[in-house]
Amino acid sequence: MNPKQIQKTERHITALPREIDRNLAISLGEMVVAFGRLEDMFKVAIKRLENDRKLDQVVNAFSGMRGSLRSLISHCRDHFPILSDHCVKAEQLNTDRQDFIHATFAATDEGQYVRFRKLVAYGDLESDVEQIRRITEKANSLIEELDQATGSLITDPKKAGEIIATVSAPTISRS
Repeated sequence: MNPKQIQKTERHITALPREIDRNLAISLGEMVVAFGRLEDMFKVAIKRLENDRKLDQVVNAFSGMRGSLRSLISHCRDHFPILSDHCVKAEQLNTDRQDFIHATFAATDEGQYVRFRKLVAYGDLESDVEQIRRITEKANSLIEELDQATGSLITDPKKAGEIIATVSAPTISRS
């Protein structure tokens, strides 16, 4: 099924569904956890690379501000060239995330589920869930990369993967 273009001027019933699909809810929850951890990892990276500030000072400097991941990326890009590739990845992942977290849920006149962002409709919920999970996996990988690039205390990458899996939100089996 090819997505069709939807203009915002077309008639739609726009509302949050009464029942959220369980797989969609779980995958969105996993994404929220991963990006919260990504923000925290950027704060840890700043602390590791700026020896003059304590972690609580870094946390306070970036807490409570709107778009804090964007601010963290910008700070790291400006002050730590070693993290420039990581910042590019994080910025793209943040853009990809916004397409799902701040998506508009709607239905066509026929009742077909659609989401539009950038004026593109998606009629395949399973495809959306898989895309959200791919973004989450990339965010988790970037957390590990940032950890290693800034002097990770974890020396064995196999153990790093296990630790990341342990603290991530649980996933449901795909049967």
